[in-house]
Amino acid sequence: MYNDLGLKGKVTMFKTWASRYTLLGFALGLILPVVDIATALANDRLPLTLDSLNYLIFGEGRDIDRGIILLMPVILSALLGVSGRQRDKSVHRLSLIADIRSVLNQEVGLESLLNLLALKWARLLAARECTFATWDAHGNRSAPLHPRCPYDEASASIPVGEAGTPLARWVIDHNRVQSVTQAGGSSVLAAPLAVNNVAFGAVIFSDPHSTGRLTRDRTLEALAIADQVALTIDHLRAGAELRRRARDMEAINQVARRIAAGWGIDRILTTVADNAQVRFGFDYVGVLTVDEETSEFAMRAQSGPLAQSLVDVYRQPLTQGLIGRAYQTGQQVLARDVQQEPDYVEVAPGLRSELIIPLRSGARVIGVMSFGSRYLNAFREEDIAALQILADQVAVAVENARLYDETQRERQRLSAVLASTNDAVILIDAADRVQLFNRAAERLFGVTTAQAIGARLDDALRLPQLIDAYRHAPSETHVFELALDDGTTLLANLTSVRDETLGLRGRLMVLHDITDLKRLDQLKSQMIRMASHDLRNPLNMAFGYLDLLTDAVADSTEKAGPYLEGLEQGLWRMRKLIEDLLDVERIESAADRVREPVDLNQVLLRAADELKPQAAGKRQELIVQTAGAPVCINADPVQIQQVVVNLLNNAIKYTPDGGRIQARVRRADPQVLFEVEDNGLGIPKAAQAKLFQRFYRVKMRGTENIEGTGLGLSLVKAVVEQHKGTIEVDSDEGRGSLFRVRLPALAEEQIK
Repeated sequence: MYNDLGLKGKVTMFKTWASRYTLLGFALGLILPVVDIATALANDRLPLTLDSLNYLIFGEGRDIDRGIILLMPVILSALLGVSGRQRDKSVHRLSLIADIRSVLNQEVGLESLLNLLALKWARLLAARECTFATWDAHGNRSAPLHPRCPYDEASASIPVGEAGTPLARWVIDHNRVQSVTQAGGSSVLAAPLAVNNVAFGAVIFSDPHSTGRLTRDRTLEALAIADQVALTIDHLRAGAELRRRARDMEAINQVARRIAAGWGIDRILTTVADNAQVRFGFDYVGVLTVDEETSEFAMRAQSGPLAQSLVDVYRQPLTQGLIGRAYQTGQQVLARDVQQEPDYVEVAPGLRSELIIPLRSGARVIGVMSFGSRYLNAFREEDIAALQILADQVAVAVENARLYDETQRERQRLSAVLASTNDAVILIDAADRVQLFNRAAERLFGVTTAQAIGARLDDALRLPQLIDAYRHAPSETHVFELALDDGTTLLANLTSVRDETLGLRGRLMVLHDITDLKRLDQLKSQMIRMASHDLRNPLNMAFGYLDLLTDAVADSTEKAGPYLEGLEQGLWRMRKLIEDLLDVERIESAADRVREPVDLNQVLLRAADELKPQAAGKRQELIVQTAGAPVCINADPVQIQQVVVNLLNNAIKYTPDGGRIQARVRRADPQVLFEVEDNGLGIPKAAQAKLFQRFYRVKMRGTENIEGTGLGLSLVKAVVEQHKGTIEVDSDEGRGSLFRVRLPALAEEQIK
């Protein structure tokens, strides 16, 4: 209707209080002239005509007072118009404040809130710009309250006071409003954003003109909402922190799920880069791994608007740039402004701040993750902590991929070795089913790998004596010989296979054909027996002729005596050597095997009685400690007697005059322990590994004149092992030696 009447513009123009007050002043100002003219017409008894009005206003009847009264509409219109304009300004300010409070009540993110507040707050104060700043104590510089909110570093860094403290820091530290007038008349006003009287940031208004509008007095009303703004921002920051943590955990969990799902490394790294870029909101995310062959970083994945299209072929030396620094130190590298870093190498154009986190496997750096932003100082401590966790997950994926590749290579090499070896290799699981069967096993058993894999051991091997030995073998390592009907001899090595929790997963059987070695060993034994027996006859003849020669020259000269004694000693050493050789050969071939219960206490006492004169001749103290009760073993009494005598004899020979020798027997179920300890010359550590080899004798100061064949300890070891025992030595040069023999003990019910 207003459009039809052409009154819409007229109605609209009266919406402001200035227009309303002007109209009201004009209306009120008309009352006085109308009353005055009406009174004058009445007093002069003039009719209400144009002539009468002209007479009273412009003619001879006009009055000075009436002229003033006639100006009242203009005067009142002007006065009330000015008042209305002031009210319009107040209403405008209140409207902007209401808009700001409305924005504070909206459910928006921190970034949107700060951008809306900057626009409306600047209009409220008629300022050119409104920005939000905080103080970064770590970097000792001002920083934006949010990476993507309005921020003017020049205004935030204006020096204040005699110390020249940056404006943002001064306002936050003092929690007070501060205005600064710069050269040229431009002004800046900063107010703290505080919660519970603790400021966490500042709002800064700038006006390039010397209007004086940004004074403290004129902004008190507008700054009255600063507390409410601070509370809202603090609430949003807390909520944003919770959302950020949830976002971080989701990103980290996604990486863990990808790793658990067994994704390929390139697919995992691409997904990680994309998710990290989206969830953390950075402009660039890159993952680089170390190529040790070329000593370079190789780009494996990248994401973000600043990523380069040719990044897949990007390579960089390990010692260059920020990533080179991270690689060399193994620590995070944070560049709050890359332009201030002299060793910065551009990976993506347009970056202003960058964070490099090394991917570590133990103490070794296997790669880096690069996070970049186009904003200065874009990384908060909370972000860095979350990104470190993410990088740790990525490091696990990269290391797993490296280990998988290495395992595949090792598997290929192992397959080549198993295929080329002449030893049959068979892996049996805990259910006695074959899991590995190489080519040598195929040739030995006449069964193909396809037939053997997954089959039960009985069906795959078809060799009863081997199956029986497998069933009765100890649970750990077991080595045994197996003679086949065709004359073949196999050396079987059976080893338990356990997982990381020491649970039994199966057994590995390695079969080595030792038929030729067995034949050589038999030939060697025959030759030793033949040579030893053949040497005995001429040796006995030599002893006979020596006796005759001794009788013949006994009365002729005393000079022949020492020569004859030397000759006799040489012959006795030769006889002892032959006897020791025969003993070792007999023991190793298990010939004339005898087993019966033997009390080791009695064996030790007999050996000590036999050797006491020899010890007394060197003024040595021989101490014997037997167990309180019989300690029986299943043994050959002659061989066990040789073991005890040889160990005591060695201790006497290698202990200086006046020394001490202790021999002990005790029971330590399920074993019997026999120990010989002396305080003699001792044995160097380097010599102990060869101590039980045939003909080996320790060469050291003090042993030059000690007689021996070098077969005594090898005989002892052979006897002990034939009796399923062990022997060990504990010695150091100059502090004596301790020989300890462990033999299986007989239970009481086994002793007859």
